[in-house]
Amino acid sequence: MQSAIAASVATSAVGVLSETSTAVAHSGHKSMFSVLSVEQGNILTAVLNRLVPAEGKMPGAGDVGIAHFIDGVLRDAPHLRQPILDVLSEVHVSQPSSDAELDDVLGRVQRDQEASFLILLDATYTGYYSNLQVLQVVGWVPPADEVRDSEFFNVALLDEVRQRGQKYRSV
Repeated sequence: MQSAIAASVATSAVGVLSETSTAVAHSGHKSMFSVLSVEQGNILTAVLNRLVPAEGKMPGAGDVGIAHFIDGVLRDAPHLRQPILDVLSEVHVSQPSSDAELDDVLGRVQRDQEASFLILLDATYTGYYSNLQVLQVVGWVPPADEVRDSEFFNVALLDEVRQRGQKYRSV
């Protein structure tokens, strides 16, 4: 199945997928993936921009490079590869030529391959809401360098636990 996916994605996608590959090439995001092919990355970018589209000041998930985040997840968690590749394959085979057609394909995938779709959706949200650009748009400010951990947590609360001593045997 994976070789079929790789073979089917090896050809250029049409319509909205081709437009996405041009946008990715000009967006400044690195174009090399460690698990996904460039074509799969382009399809994923189009899908991500439909799952979390740009709205107001909030950027689209594909526009901030979440495809590369998901590629890293697939590198580090190989058990997630097949479900996400199944979603990408379905999108590629359907060859949507507009956002509306891509939305229809994603709706069908969500219904017919619910578990795979949810894995992609979870990875998308995790990457998106941990992205520095997105966090800055929502107003998150990282703590200042001079703030120490002890200011967030009173380590004296652990004194009683420390006084109990070792409760396990060293091996």
